[in-house]
Amino acid sequence: MYELTRERDASEPVVGEMLEALWRDPRRAILDEGIVCLVCGRIFRHPTNTHLAHHGLTSERYKQSFGYNDGRSLMGRAVG
Repeated sequence: MYELTRERDASEPVVGEMLEALWRDPRRAILDEGIVCLVCGRIFRHPTNTHLAHHGLTSERYKQSFGYNDGRSLMGRAVG
């Protein structure tokens, strides 16, 4: 099982098998201090509408695509 740790450089995107593991269980993409964008693997405090638009997505479409509840905020647990 792959774990994202605080030691990880937040500017370094999550890629490969680790990103694939997050696709299988998107709940794990929500970290204490941020959230992993499941499209590009970059880590954000919260992915902005501008960032999601670069992927051709709205916040609502992103949530639907990855199985998040409509009421779920897209931000880290400590941020919210």
